[in-house]
Amino acid sequence: MAAYLIRRLWQMIPTLAGVVLLVFFLFKYFGGDPAEVLGGLNASTEQIDAIRQQLGLNEPVWVQLWIFVKQIVTFDWGKSWATNEAVSNLFATRLPATLTVMLPILILDVLLALPIAMWVAYRRGSLTDRMVMVVTTIALSISFLVYIIVGQYVFAFQLGWFPVQGWSDSTLTNLLTYAPLPVLLAVMVGIAPQTRLYRSFLLDELGQDYVRTARAKGMTEGVVLFRHVLRNAMIPILTNIGLQLPGIFVGSFLIEVFFSIPGLGREVLLAVNRSDFPVIQAVTIYLAVLTMVINLLTDLAYKVADPPPPPPAPVGRRPMSAVLPVNDPLDDAQQKSEGVWHAAWRRFKADRVGLASLVIVIAFVLLIVGAATGLVAKNWQDEVGVPNAPPTVLGPRAAQSTGAIESPKGPNVDLSDIDPLAPRYQEWDERAKQFQTAETVKAGTLPFGGDRLGRDVLAKAIKGTEISVFVGVAAALCATLIGTLLGACGGFFGGRIGDFLEWVYNVFESIPNILLIFAFAAVVGRGVESVVIILALTGWTGMYRQVRAEFMKHASREYVRSAEAIGASVSSRMFRHILPNVSHVILVRMSLLAVGFIKAEVILSYLGLGVRVDQVSWGTMLAEAQSELILGHWWQLATATLFMAVFVTAFSLMADALRDALDPKLRGLE
Repeated sequence: MAAYLIRRLWQMIPTLAGVVLLVFFLFKYFGGDPAEVLGGLNASTEQIDAIRQQLGLNEPVWVQLWIFVKQIVTFDWGKSWATNEAVSNLFATRLPATLTVMLPILILDVLLALPIAMWVAYRRGSLTDRMVMVVTTIALSISFLVYIIVGQYVFAFQLGWFPVQGWSDSTLTNLLTYAPLPVLLAVMVGIAPQTRLYRSFLLDELGQDYVRTARAKGMTEGVVLFRHVLRNAMIPILTNIGLQLPGIFVGSFLIEVFFSIPGLGREVLLAVNRSDFPVIQAVTIYLAVLTMVINLLTDLAYKVADPPPPPPAPVGRRPMSAVLPVNDPLDDAQQKSEGVWHAAWRRFKADRVGLASLVIVIAFVLLIVGAATGLVAKNWQDEVGVPNAPPTVLGPRAAQSTGAIESPKGPNVDLSDIDPLAPRYQEWDERAKQFQTAETVKAGTLPFGGDRLGRDVLAKAIKGTEISVFVGVAAALCATLIGTLLGACGGFFGGRIGDFLEWVYNVFESIPNILLIFAFAAVVGRGVESVVIILALTGWTGMYRQVRAEFMKHASREYVRSAEAIGASVSSRMFRHILPNVSHVILVRMSLLAVGFIKAEVILSYLGLGVRVDQVSWGTMLAEAQSELILGHWWQLATATLFMAVFVTAFSLMADALRDALDPKLRGLE
């Protein structure tokens, strides 16, 4: 154990060095000149030069890197560029608020999700299991933004059970008054993914031989579940809890922003909007170190709880039939069997839920194509209705104001002696008569209602679908391309190439994903293209890991060795032989990435880090709907949520059906 611990600590050194280099060069070469950012738009050349001299930016790169390393080691990052507060003091004052909210969320998530997961896992395949899985899938398809907006409106604004926002200096007051509502909303959202994850862990154990043996011995189901299944499933469950710990110190930035909680997550988001580089760099570095430490502790727990099996006993020389290929009739049967994709399509068609989801996704694709080509939602920016026009089913509002201003009645007053422009009035009236004006009649209602400017909410939702889905799919394609290329090289070549790529992977995985997104957002900027780049650069690691494992497995198989024996090139073996055999894994993983990226774009656009102000997405619609909901205008929120929930749910169910159809254990081709 001591040797393993020393080896892991030694391996953390290059990973930490990679994190330091990534953060340093990211902000140095892609974030713009810090002196100009700190000086502002009105700073003179002399002021910028003085700031550059003060920050050491005139020094060589290696000197600046050494200064950066000293800041990490001494915990001395100077002062925040925005608030002039010491960064170290910022950590000390913001962290307690984050822990006050996030620790109860973590504990309640486990205490509530685990019993539900055990219940549905025990009743696998029943109506209860299917209903819970459908509900959790729908819950996961709705953005966390919707839960917060609706929760604040219902529980705080309408019912008055909790304060909408606020925080105090008393920890007890915060726990009893200000924290319950954000904790409640976060737990409502967190139960769904945790239940699905814990259910999968428990199902893996329920299918083991020791469970059948325990039941055969006459043990009750309670003993089997709690003394055997739960005990063996606790290792991955505790691992998942450990992986969530770094996120606690960032906090849920949405919760802290919405409820004005002065925590670390809110401070990071403010730092991104202010381009406050010292705060972003400090939080990124220290949380990367914390993540590596937690991963180390998790691996040590695995080592203690699950020691390696003893080496197998020698069995002597293997017969030649175990070494040389023989003519097996099963091989001939497999060669004559239907292809992988044909069998997958046959299994997919048998899944009614998956087939219905495919139809819904195709309908959305047609809608997106129509919006992109201008066939539908072309004039989504036109103010076709009165402000906040209600949906047609509700009818027009009573006593609507047309916005006309009644002219005052009375005799005209001669102001020619005091108004120097009076002689020009007659000339202007004659010119105005040469132009014809047409009064535009605005609709009192719209099919799905209108926004505060009178724009059609339905047209906005269709156009927003085009933007949000495009960002999600494009980012998934880019992340898939990066992860597939790197994973293929790492798994096929191994050696130094594999070690280098594994180091790059560990560097990116050591930084919490949300922090990495914020760091890239601070230096890349806003816009659709920027969001695609940010999500692709932060989301390729999962694809890399899975593709690397698949290429390592297939590289040693007989068909690859046969291709090498007949003179096939390296690229041919990688992309003409192995890649088609692992394409189903890549396809399923890409579909899951697209769902996650769509939801990420919604959050980024809501926070102002996504699409531009002249564009519309589901995130910008939710940002507008938040203020409209207080006035009772709920239709923009409902429309954006409906479109998002239907598409993401259908896409997720289609991905699940596709994963089952391509599962090697189910199709019997492995």
